[in-house]
Amino acid sequence: MASTLSSFTLILYIVVLSALNRPSSSDTAALVNQICSQARSYGICHRFFWNRVNSPTTDIITLNHIALDESLSLIESTHKLVQMLKAREHDKNIKNLYSICDSSYEILTDQLVSANSAFGAGDFRNMVFYTEQCDRFVSDCERIIGSQVARLSERNMKASVFISISLSAAEILNGDH
Repeated sequence: MASTLSSFTLILYIVVLSALNRPSSSDTAALVNQICSQARSYGICHRFFWNRVNSPTTDIITLNHIALDESLSLIESTHKLVQMLKAREHDKNIKNLYSICDSSYEILTDQLVSANSAFGAGDFRNMVFYTEQCDRFVSDCERIIGSQVARLSERNMKASVFISISLSAAEILNGDH
């Protein structure tokens, strides 16, 4: 009987502890609000997370994963767009401008892949370091030619927003905010 009681007590203790350590939906909402308040566009950020959060108890690790995945996907598709625009361009001067954007997006992809690898290894400090470097490559492309090509300008703006979302989430995970 004492053994059954102590087993029951231990199980109850474990259940209570796990319930106390599990984030609540208000914790998730607070995390999303904290991330989005530091992002370049609160509205885009907020809609993005609430369209992808599958659980009311989503933690900062999962939110980081979601943000990094979306950023990397967006950067890779924008890089393909730049390469397509460059391939279709006949004016050598404009083609050279696309080449600069192509190089920028190639470096940007490498940076986000490195950030993702650091995230996977639990190296949140380097995840922040790699993510911090990203926005300047988008800005360079926008300054060089993006403002002349509406489709590219729109993608650059979106990339910049999602990089800021990823950076904000990374800084929170790293304990910087």
